[in-house]
Amino acid sequence: MQLNGRRSVVAFAGVVLITAGTAACSDKSPEAQQSASALQSSQAAEIRPSGVPGGIVGTNLTMAKPSGNKSTSYVYGTLKNFGAQTNIVRATALVATAGAVLQQGGATAPGGIPAPVGTTDKTVIPLTPSGYRVQLNGVNLTLDNDGQITLNLFGANGTVSQVEVTVGTT
Repeated sequence: MQLNGRRSVVAFAGVVLITAGTAACSDKSPEAQQSASALQSSQAAEIRPSGVPGGIVGTNLTMAKPSGNKSTSYVYGTLKNFGAQTNIVRATALVATAGAVLQQGGATAPGGIPAPVGTTDKTVIPLTPSGYRVQLNGVNLTLDNDGQITLNLFGANGTVSQVEVTVGTT
């Protein structure tokens, strides 16, 4: 494209709405289910980039199903880092169609969530309503009680850890 005698390059960025996880698809036809499965696989590749496997594991991680017209949910429980010292700087989940936010005391956590290494009580990373937590936005899908979602945690050191989160009602 020529613009005032200069060449311009036009870039197009697409936005992918992720509608997977343990969500139920309203169209039960085999074609729709196959299409949803293919979409989920391609989105999983997008949202889980390759990286150094992380050493963060979760214990008793839960998220409440959003109720009414709300589409925000929070992940609570305990994380422990058996890998390298890092800060968790980003989180993703297929059910969080509007992204995830790392929080401390209800506000965005500057610098992420510290993930010290070790096996003592001082190295446990509690996710609580008044402390650190992960906020999932855009969770407007039908989720099964006691189902599970995968939460991807990205470390500042380039590590990626996947933890399972149980879906609950509280």
